[in-house]
Amino acid sequence: MQETVGELLRRTPGDGVALVADGKEYSEEVFYTTCHKTANLLNHLGAHPDGVVGVSPKPVAENVFGFLGACLVGAETRFVGSGGLNADVLVCDTASLDGYDVPASCRTLAHGDGVPADATGFDREIWGENPVFPRDLGGDDPVVLDGKRSSEAVDEAREVVEERNLWNGDEVRVGSLEDDGVEIITALVARATVVFGAPAVSD
Repeated sequence: MQETVGELLRRTPGDGVALVADGKEYSEEVFYTTCHKTANLLNHLGAHPDGVVGVSPKPVAENVFGFLGACLVGAETRFVGSGGLNADVLVCDTASLDGYDVPASCRTLAHGDGVPADATGFDREIWGENPVFPRDLGGDDPVVLDGKRSSEAVDEAREVVEERNLWNGDEVRVGSLEDDGVEIITALVARATVVFGAPAVSD
């Protein structure tokens, strides 16, 4: 079977930095562990294989963990900034919650100040979660992004890694997750560092 996002996240962590966000560095070990914890939390909230997790496209760490946690669960991520969204779980900052129209059954995993009573607080709950997501709960090769199966997304990312000659420790700059979601997987494949900011523009 081809490699999936889940298999990438189950590798033995190296010494590198996987993500730099809001001035904080996330080592590979912390990054992988937090992805697994997020997957467990999403699963508790109702995310499941062949389901949908809505994630805000804002480039912040919690949304990256929401995306990769959904990949581990086997749910498809839809990066949506506002408006109507048919999802099982929504991952979003508290300041943007009122801009979404979701079904009554949709659970919310919110991050930031002032988490409402009917939402689950990311920062409050994530650290108590199991740091290992059960392998048998995520499906073999689920659809994870833009209709692509997990292995297809990894194959596409691997092509980008080869085209750019990316190596362990290189930076992969990411703007909006809505446009650059595949860049997160590209960085995973290369064991590069995701850095938020406008991607470099070629001459």
